[in-house]
Amino acid sequence: MLRHVLLALSTLLALPALAEEAAPRCQMQQIASLPVRFSGSSLMPTIDGVVDGHTVPMLVDTGAYATTLIKEHMLKLGVSLRQSDNYLLSNGVGGQTEMLLATVDQFAVGPAKAGHGRMRVLDMAPGFPFAAIVGRDFLFQADLELDLGHSKINFFRPKNCERAHLAYWDQNAVVLPMSNDARARRMGAFSVHINGQPVHAIIDSGAALTTLDKATAERIGLALDGAGVQSGGRMMGIGEAVRDTLLVPVKEIAIGDEKIEGARLMVGTMGATNEAFSTDILIGDDFLLHHRVLIAPSQSKVYISYQDGNPIANSREDRSARIRREAEAGNPDAQRLIKPR
Repeated sequence: MLRHVLLALSTLLALPALAEEAAPRCQMQQIASLPVRFSGSSLMPTIDGVVDGHTVPMLVDTGAYATTLIKEHMLKLGVSLRQSDNYLLSNGVGGQTEMLLATVDQFAVGPAKAGHGRMRVLDMAPGFPFAAIVGRDFLFQADLELDLGHSKINFFRPKNCERAHLAYWDQNAVVLPMSNDARARRMGAFSVHINGQPVHAIIDSGAALTTLDKATAERIGLALDGAGVQSGGRMMGIGEAVRDTLLVPVKEIAIGDEKIEGARLMVGTMGATNEAFSTDILIGDDFLLHHRVLIAPSQSKVYISYQDGNPIANSREDRSARIRREAEAGNPDAQRLIKPR
């Protein structure tokens, strides 16, 4: 029911044309801009949406292939649920879980609205703070700019921009071609290098921390029991299993021309997914908060521009500093995370 609802919007803002020799000139037409706040214990990117007249929090998740509703919240709203005739399953970090179906009269994200229709429903762990997960079927209908450092996401419809540089805020932004594999391209997948070894990556705004798959880490020769390796805590997501993780030092992460030296990466077993293409590394919010990213399906490219701070801010000190900043700015979820002295 979500297909084409975003692209059907009229243009809200026409940005200045980018410099191009050939006519007609490239125009980046902005079709929507949504404010983002950060919610839950991991302070995940959150937007407001509407389900059957109720304003609810929704997770912005470029790592999710489909937009889904969350069972706990739908029951509270009185939305009718039923099992799928085809027994739909969703796979994730924690294994498999059955998907239900809901019939809703209204689903809206920002100015984009869809009417009566069926949507998939996930049963997440109790207390999951989001009533819906907004996935790539919605987010990638247009070119998507993730500007989490400034608490917003923007949607663009480029016109006459096939060969233009679309990172309008930074002419020196890294430009990465998406994979030639059609399945991977639908995920926005591209290649990065870890210690000189190529790996498949996607931008995953639904991952708090950038995470490298354990099997990939072993394949490229990372020492998972070597000097400097620390426990990374536990990782959970779709499914019931909880996975232990490690923080592993790496010499260099190369994302196009951006070189990140001396970082530590979260390493864990990602488990099976619903995708037909295997991803080696999920580039999460610890990276996105310090970079501005444009995922451009219109060109099959990803633009990345470093902004400030630790490029992969995944240490305990980084997390504590972020919680303090959010709490001081009035974020109630961050304030609850600060323990009384």
